[in-house]
Formats: sequence, C-alpha cells, structure tokens
Amino acid sequence: MAEEFGSGAGAVPGAWPGLASIQDPRRAGSGHVCGGTLVTPGWVLTAARCFLRTGNVSTWRVVLGASDLSDPGPEAQVRQVRRLREHRELDVALLELERPVECSDYIQLGCVPEARLRPDELRACYVGGWG
Repeated sequence: MAEEFGSGAGAVPGAWPGLASIQDPRRAGSGHVCGGTLVTPGWVLTAARCFLRTGNVSTWRVVLGASDLSDPGPEAQVRQVRRLREHRELDVALLELERPVECSDYIQLGCVPEARLRPDELRACYVGGWG
C-alpha cells in the first residue's frame, strides 16, 4: 500500500461535514483538544486519550459544521457534552451531546464503509482533522 500525505491545506466549507472539534473552554484560543466524527445526530466518536487528564466534561463543547475554528461561521452548530463513555484500553470514546445536531449541507454523519468491504478493495482513504 502506497502512503501519500497531503500538506494540510485548508478545507472549503462543507468539505468534511462529519468532522467535529472537541473543545475545552478553559484552554487558550478555540480550546480545541481533539477531533471527532459525528456517528449519530447525538453522538461523536473520538479517542479516549483526549480525556486522560479530564475530570468533568460537562463544560466541554463540540463544534460541527465549521471549516475554520477561529471563525466557525453561521453554518456551525455548537453543543455541550452531556456525558462521556470511554474504553481506555481500546482508545475509543463516545460523547453524548446535550441535544442532537440538525444535519445540513455542512453537518452530516461520518462515512463508514460497508461491513463486507475488504481493506484490499480500497483505492483511496481520505482523512480530515484539525491538526
């Protein structure tokens, strides 16, 4: 498998509609801690390591529909975190949002391949993030 990585260029609005920014408002700037993926209108999938030094996530927020964290824009939706479910050994976490987001051209569920699809059948893999 050939590996090729892009330069980290900015995305146009709506290009990554399943991408979430998980933020701790006590941090400087946007407060961005980790990225995540919207898996249902009320839940975001992310890494458990994002919460290793966190006691209470009820003050945290999730931003969806933004292409620039310094200026999320009118299409963005912000939700507080209701609760965190995590499996630290597998480095997987789910965040329940305080209320579901409304899907739009800018906010969609993350793409998941069909279960029967084999990795060797894949031709390209695209990854978005806030890195």
